[in-house]
Amino acid sequence: MFKNTKIKTLLTINLTFIIILLLTVGSFGLYGLNKSNLSLQTVFADRLVPASDLGDIRVLLMRNRLALNRALVFRNIEENNTALTQIQKNSAEIDRLWKKYIATYLIPEEKQLVANMEAAYKAYLT
Repeated sequence: MFKNTKIKTLLTINLTFIIILLLTVGSFGLYGLNKSNLSLQTVFADRLVPASDLGDIRVLLMRNRLALNRALVFRNIEENNTALTQIQKNSAEIDRLWKKYIATYLIPEEKQLVANMEAAYKAYLT
């Protein structure tokens, strides 16, 4: 079939086939990269940001404990008022971050932990 075909024509056919093959493989590669990028964005939005919020909640709870300890140690009206203001401010931020966290997608294990945490936090506040 290709015996009487010129070398120029054979090279053109081969080069065209290789270019089409490379474009096809490249397209599949770009599609895969885009899909993995979207998956990583989901992981970032649903897992990493809420984990960071939980870390912030932990820090604010620790600051509340420190402010309370400081007020108990110094037993000064001014120090107590400062501690109370700080605790109220931190508690408002904790509530905001907690509502943001529970609004994200939670796996069943996390839902159970959230229920436990809410009960413990309610007892802590009373």
